[in-house]
Amino acid sequence: MAKETVPEVKALKALGDETRIRAVLALRDNELCVCQIVELLELAPSTVSKHLQILKEAGLWSLGRRAGGSTTVCLSPMPGEYPVQPST
Repeated sequence: MAKETVPEVKALKALGDETRIRAVLALRDNELCVCQIVELLELAPSTVSKHLQILKEAGLWSLGRRAGGSTTVCLSPMPGEYPVQPST
């Protein structure tokens, strides 16, 4: 069997760090500006940027809206996850 990295494996590897888990938990209910994530995590902007890059490469977040000079970040659906449609 060929060693292919499936999206779920990338996502789980990216979540193998407490700081990245905290960032994802902060984003679960809201879009946040990167500056807000820096404040919540109480880390240097460059450190937060590195963690966000790892999460982005795993497909866990995407850019939200741009307002003024800031950009928001929001969670992406997990691979294979689809929004639940209400039954009629």
